[in-house]
Parts: sequence; C-alpha cells; structure tokens
Amino acid sequence: MTLKIKRFARWIGSAVLAMFLVLIACWNLLPDEPLNPDIEKLLSTAPPPPSEDNAFFMMFGLAASPDLDAHTVGRQIIIAHDRLLSSEKGLRGFDYRSFMGANVLAAPQQGTLRLCDVQKENCVRVYQSKQAQIAEEISAKKVYVDRYQELRSYKEYSFAFSSISSESPAPAWAVILRVSDLVDANIATRMASPDARRAALEELAADIASWKRCLSSNDWLLTQQLSMFILLRKYKLMSDIMNIYPEVATTHADLVKQITTPLDHREVNAVAGILAETRTGVTTILDAKKQLYPDMEDSLKKNLLTLAWGAVDTLGGFRTNATANRFYARMALTADHLSRNPREILQQQGMYNAQLSRLTSFELGNLFYNPVGTKFTRYSFPDWVIYGIRINDLIGLTRLLELQRQIALNSVLSKDVDRFLAKADVGLRDPHSEQPMRWDPDKKQVSFPLRGDTLKKFPAFGYVSLDHVE
Repeated sequence: MTLKIKRFARWIGSAVLAMFLVLIACWNLLPDEPLNPDIEKLLSTAPPPPSEDNAFFMMFGLAASPDLDAHTVGRQIIIAHDRLLSSEKGLRGFDYRSFMGANVLAAPQQGTLRLCDVQKENCVRVYQSKQAQIAEEISAKKVYVDRYQELRSYKEYSFAFSSISSESPAPAWAVILRVSDLVDANIATRMASPDARRAALEELAADIASWKRCLSSNDWLLTQQLSMFILLRKYKLMSDIMNIYPEVATTHADLVKQITTPLDHREVNAVAGILAETRTGVTTILDAKKQLYPDMEDSLKKNLLTLAWGAVDTLGGFRTNATANRFYARMALTADHLSRNPREILQQQGMYNAQLSRLTSFELGNLFYNPVGTKFTRYSFPDWVIYGIRINDLIGLTRLLELQRQIALNSVLSKDVDRFLAKADVGLRDPHSEQPMRWDPDKKQVSFPLRGDTLKKFPAFGYVSLDHVE
C-alpha cells in the first residue's frame, strides 16, 4: 500500500511539473498580440499642453503660503512632476509640498470639514446662526478665499499633467472644499438682508458657472467628481434659499433662472474622464514592458497572493500588447455606455454588465497565455460607470431645482403639485426613468430616487423642500 501511495505521489508530482513546464513554455514562446491600431491612434493624438490660463495650476497652488503666487506654485509643481515622471528615477520621493512654502493652509481635521450637514439641516439657517464664526474664519483665510474666487476668471479647466502614475499627487481637495463652504456660508448670511440678496445670488451664479465649466471641460475623472460634489452642495444651497425666500423667484427672476437652468447629459462630458483614464492605463501597461508587477508594486496590496502573481509575472506570464488591448476594449465599452442618455444607461446596464463580464472573464485558456494581464484588467480597476451615474444624479437635482423655481414663481398649491409635475417636460423628469418627479404632500418634498452608489448615502441630494407651499 505504501509503495502504491509513493508511486501515485510521484505520478502527481511529475504531472504537476509537466504542467508547470508547459505553462512556462507557453508564457515564453507564444508571441504577443499586435497592438490595437485604435490605441496607437489614441496615444498619437495627445491633448495639447495646457495654456497659461489653466485653473488646474491655481487648484494645485491654492493652499500655498500667502506670500507666494498660487498660480506660479501650481505651475512649478506640474513642471517638476512631468520632468521627474519622464526620467529614469520617476516620482519616488517627489513631494509637491516642498513648493508650497512655510505657511501652508492645513486641511480641516476629520469631523470638522463641513460647516453644515446638508443631510440634516437647512444650511442657510445654520450659516446665518453662525455669522460671527464664519466672518472670523473668512477674515483669517482671506488670501485663500480670494484665490478660490479667482478660479472663476480662468478660461481653461483641463488636466495639466502630461501623464500620471500611481504616485502622482492631487490638489488639496479638502482645502478647496472648505473654502468653497466658506463662500457658500457668506452667500447664505448675506441673503438675510434684502438689500444684499442680488449680490449674494450673483456670487452663487458665478460660482456655479465656474464649477460647471470645470465639470464639463475637465478630462481628469478625479476633478470631475470633485466638481460634481461641490455643485451638489451649491445647488442644494440654492434650494434652501428658495425654500426660505421663495419670493426671489420673482424679485430676482433673471438670476434665479440662470442658477436653476438644468444640466444636460451632453453638456457634462463624462466620457472625457474615461478617455483620460484609458490613456493613463494604456500608457502604464505599455511602459511596464516585460513585467507588470514590479512597475505596479506600490499600487498593489502586498500579500502572498500578490507575491504569487508576481512570480508568474517574472516567469513570463505577462504580455504587454495583449493586456493593453484587453484594457482598451474594456474602457471603450464603458465610454460607449456612458455616451448614452441617463435613461438608456439605466435600461442597458444589465446588457453592459454581461458584455463587461464576457470581455474580462478569466477562463482556462488564460492560464496558458497572459494570465497576469488578464487578471490585472479584470480585478484592478473600479466600475467606472458608477461615476457617470453619479453625474446623472446631479442632473436630476438640477431638474428638481428648476421645478422648485417654477412652483414658487407660479404659486402652485400643494393640491396641484402632482398635476404640475405630471405635465412637466421630459427634461424636468427623473433623468433615469423619465417618469415625473414625486411629490410628498406630508413632507412637502419633490424627489426622485438616486441611483449612484455613494449618493444613496446622501438622500438630501435627491429632493427639494417646499415648506412655503400651502
């Protein structure tokens, strides 16, 4: 019996060794695929370098010491980043904060980032109750508030890096969000005085227009998402203003209509962010040349499984072009899906998921050819579609805001709101279903169901309150 077990064990060992040798032979002898011509076209048509009048520089330098020129600081950071990234050394050890001076505006501590909880409170009332505190903070941070307001004068809001890696820095978004909240708070406190309302609404209109330009013209997904969250809060602020002061829909009709004009999915270029991510991902894969994991080791969790895949990578289980082609096909499918209107995205989500699953599946044959690249393109990236769905939720909020304006302007009664919503144009309906917005007479809220994963945690962005409706 013992002899039979030993023979069987030797047979198993030989079979495993033979299979291992076959795998290594396949990994090293099977040639790489030719690169998809569409990838070559994408990389050969790089976007033009940013002009001097690019808000991205100011965003990077906004938190710099008051004695420095923020735009110049941002430009120095971008130039140094691009120079290092193209060198053999790369970005290891690069610290953009060394350009920021000695008195950098620190990011707010966790739990103090927001001056108001938009999910629980009418922020206009909260800001007005904290008028002295807000005035004091604005005075102390006047340089940074002035820089933030200067963003509105820029004509270009495009991504300024020539290329990025996993080590590329991002602007101090927490600082920008805090200063944005201070500007919102100042607008809200000024609304308490009828004589100051036009100036307050003019500033809110200018701020919203600036972030709309950033959202629609920026081709970096991270900046698009930041713009989206800032706009969500500013539109909600406008909703709170109209809830407390519904008369502004009449007394300042031109400004209010300018602010509440709904966003259109064609105006918000969600696909641009996907194309930028495609360019970055493909460039990273092609730069990896023969081995993927050594180049990605800082962005991948180091554990036994990662080490095992790294060993397969080292032994030849990675094909550069095949991986780039697979990644590009995935991103092209996503870009095509997000080019549709919000209702079509929701309706065809199941079909898209099925296509994506087939496109990124890891099958038996992948063990013999490019197993590392196949695994990498399947598991190492987020579901980009959700970013587009979040933006469509923002579109829905802008439609609610316009409905709120029209209801206030026409003095619609509570008993007539349902009928009013049913007659609304398709451009003022739930963007995901094209059904009329919902009216809850008990809560006095007009709403639609949010679809984005993150935004479901923030239901206040899916409704507007009409406390004044009788």
